[in-house]
Amino acid sequence: MDRLALAITATGAKLTTALGIGTNPIHQGRIHDMNEHALNARIDSLEERVAFQEQTIEDLSKALTEQWMLLQNFKRDVSRLSDELKAVEDGVMQGDQREPPPPHY
Repeated sequence: MDRLALAITATGAKLTTALGIGTNPIHQGRIHDMNEHALNARIDSLEERVAFQEQTIEDLSKALTEQWMLLQNFKRDVSRLSDELKAVEDGVMQGDQREPPPPHY
């Protein structure tokens, strides 16, 4: 074999060893009962975590929607109050021109 083929073979062997793949009966389709139980337990655990995360995402999404709606209401209220304040200020400015006293004064 040339050097490249040897390097690929060595890398493949290291990867196979790292992954635990090889002549082990687990990876040849004959999973040992204890390992199958451990695998199922891990899958169950991961499924529980995913379900919890999905619920958390849904709760956060609802909270974000409520906050967004509240913020929109606040923006609308601030805009309305700003318009009212401007109208009052305009009225005060026009009121600086001395109004005559009421007739009974």
